[in-house]
Amino acid sequence: MTKIYAVWKGEYSDRDIVFVTLDENLAKEYLDNVKDIDSYEYDNARIVVYEDAKEVPRLMFECEFKYDTLELLDCYHSDFSEKEVIFYYPGRAFIDIYVLAKNKELAIKIASERVVQYKYDLEHKHV
Repeated sequence: MTKIYAVWKGEYSDRDIVFVTLDENLAKEYLDNVKDIDSYEYDNARIVVYEDAKEVPRLMFECEFKYDTLELLDCYHSDFSEKEVIFYYPGRAFIDIYVLAKNKELAIKIASERVVQYKYDLEHKHV
């Protein structure tokens, strides 16, 4: 069976998978490189080995977009919501999207696609 090597950074609610590979040596090399970064986020970086792709967890991410331009303002791991949901704040002109993803980059991709559809539906009264 193929093993999957995930490099995690951070702790508790501020933890993320930052790299995934099938190559153990590549995971170790990546870990060595991030441990050299002068940032507390990587102090506890570690490799977690999974026996099956289904074991690699999906984390909840909150991605915030400006309403008018759909510019991504921020995206981070969040424990605020246990389900995928979209919040629109007309008075503050931004949209928060909570998505489950295996890493931040995938969360941004998923949220970016959903925010475009959500804004279209909102402006055309489909929501």
